[in-house]
Amino acid sequence: MLKVTDKTGVILVQCIKVFGPIKKHIAYLGDVVLVSKKKFNVKKFSALKTKKKRKFLQGSLSRALVIRTKVNYCRNPGVFIKFNENTVV
Repeated sequence: MLKVTDKTGVILVQCIKVFGPIKKHIAYLGDVVLVSKKKFNVKKFSALKTKKKRKFLQGSLSRALVIRTKVNYCRNPGVFIKFNENTVV
């Protein structure tokens, strides 16, 4: 389960697949994943236009970009980045 950081009103999504090499199981920063929408913020979701609401129905599939992970990510030799939560856009 991943948190969503954008204006669509979607709060939680579930990761289904990590795109990339065949045996890749963990998504790191900058990876694209296939997600299914699970939970919405009702106020933000009701403010969307009807055309956009169709894209963001519960259970619909879409692609998302990973921007924060709990897994250590090495930027430079000896410099690691680690966040408190897993989020996508």
